[in-house]
Amino acid sequence: MVERRPRPNLESKMNVRRVARGIRAGGLAAIIAFNVIIPAEAEETIGVAAVVRNQVDQALPTRVIPINIGEHITRDEVVKTGMESAAKLVFSDNTNLSMGPGSAVTLNKFVYSGASSYEKATFQLAKGAFRFTTGASDKRAYEIRTPTATIGVRGTILDIRVDPLTFNTLVLLQEGAADVCIVSTRRDREKGGNAARCQHLTQVGQTATATSTSVSNNGPGGAGGWNFSDSVGQDPSLLQQTVFAAATSPSGQNGDGNGNNGGAPGTFGPMGNGPGGVGGGGGGGSVFPSTGGPSASPN
Repeated sequence: MVERRPRPNLESKMNVRRVARGIRAGGLAAIIAFNVIIPAEAEETIGVAAVVRNQVDQALPTRVIPINIGEHITRDEVVKTGMESAAKLVFSDNTNLSMGPGSAVTLNKFVYSGASSYEKATFQLAKGAFRFTTGASDKRAYEIRTPTATIGVRGTILDIRVDPLTFNTLVLLQEGAADVCIVSTRRDREKGGNAARCQHLTQVGQTATATSTSVSNNGPGGAGGWNFSDSVGQDPSLLQQTVFAAATSPSGQNGDGNGNNGGAPGTFGPMGNGPGGVGGGGGGGSVFPSTGGPSASPN
């Protein structure tokens, strides 16, 4: 297993992000001008911001820093989206986490078991709408937490909604299987855990709702017809899985270098950020107003 590294502190993360922007703006001279010493551990990343729609920020205790497309994300980072905003984070094992408007996630614990897989990957979803798509790691490595639920992933695709007021958690199974349990209390643990306070989703379309005191299996369609695509205007760049190598490619936000991931420009609204892959469309159209370049020209 890859040796665990010390956690980068918040100031180190801020320095890394400032330097990264300096590189884009002015090259090596810009780094020297910043006069910043970068600790080695601060350079460790767990993924990349593959899609950014409008306001997407890294939240720090005293300030927020805008996250731009293509920027790395690190362990313990808190990512938030504003209203009429969205994002997709792609991790090094090809796990995808798409975020709808008004959402927040903390990337808690990531322990590598190889160059591109995790022994442990924990996501703390605080509020909002999400689509979680597993990558190459063992399914037992993933743990999703909300204020009212813990979700064990035994499959591939989940849509999750966390109410910003009640923190009730709705889980919709899109593919695979999942276990949805309420957060155990000390009394639960003294009684031997909360295994009886879980629901198992095994059929596509099944939903479970977790509150602070109970969890229920609502069956297919139990989400009242809601799914994550409704929250993002069916934007294909937020719904389709992106591999890590494509997300870090210079060919564009949604392009993989072959035009396979570039969404049709303006399909669902104004053009998204950045050009697509060669021969592909530009960044996928979105219901979120955004700025971006034209679609790439076919060869």
